[in-house]
Amino acid sequence: MDNLKVEKKEVNTLRTRNANLHKHFQVRRDENRSLRKDMEESIFEENLIDCAGNLARLNDNTENFIDMMEEMHSITKDLVNVVDKLINKLENKNALSEYRDWISYFNKEIKEKLPQVGSRAQTAIYKKVLGGKQDYADSDKEAILKVENLLKSVNMSFYDYELLILMKLRSNHEFHRGELQSRAQAKKNLQETFPEEMKLFKEPLQKLFNALDIWWSI
Repeated sequence: MDNLKVEKKEVNTLRTRNANLHKHFQVRRDENRSLRKDMEESIFEENLIDCAGNLARLNDNTENFIDMMEEMHSITKDLVNVVDKLINKLENKNALSEYRDWISYFNKEIKEKLPQVGSRAQTAIYKKVLGGKQDYADSDKEAILKVENLLKSVNMSFYDYELLILMKLRSNHEFHRGELQSRAQAKKNLQETFPEEMKLFKEPLQKLFNALDIWWSI
């Protein structure tokens, strides 16, 4: 499904509103020019009755212009909201792209340190998340316990690991920039530019890098 479907629909609606407003503006603009010309003629001819009528119509036209300005303000406000949502989506997409490889490296380390159970624990998480389950199968709990003990040695919880796997799953549905990035740069970006909307993932990502610092220094 197109993940920009909602924004595209909103933009099309705003485009239609703007087009209708522009047509309305052109009509009122032409009326205003005509009324001003009639007003000048009425004043020149000292025709007070026509002058009063033209003045009343000019007043109505001015009210219409005010209404159009309010509609334009509304369109602009809605457009800014759409832009904000698109920026948030782009930031989230970039974050998913930036950190998915590090989660893969982390998974590889777990599998190497626990070759018999690392893959099983990861698969159990996938099954739980994708299957919408509340708990793990009894047959997976021994593997999960061993991974949990490994994670505790680097100050991580199994819940942190679940969040990282969830983030990896989300990244599978997004564009991956494929840029080779240093660990130092990834850690720096995590502190400085990580999206507020995705702050749930920030702490487990920090723990991921701390763990890799420990494991990769051995």
